[in-house]
Amino acid sequence: MESIANLFVDEGTLSGESIISLPWRARYIEIINDSSTKNLKYKFISTQDYATLMPLESVSPHIKSREVYLSGTGPYRVRGEG
Repeated sequence: MESIANLFVDEGTLSGESIISLPWRARYIEIINDSSTKNLKYKFISTQDYATLMPLESVSPHIKSREVYLSGTGPYRVRGEG
């Protein structure tokens, strides 16, 4: 079993664009779209294109990052572990 030393959770309601800054570089990130009707867009580098999460969908990409860029309207959750 793997031990996790740090846990970061940010949740709220998005209206437009936001940058979620983690206090350290997470080795596991989960992005959750809690809206039942609206899409949520996300990316990890400011110059890349947004990827889309459909309503109630989540993603755990294999990436280490300190920032998550979000765009859309509605409730979301971002978890970082490392």
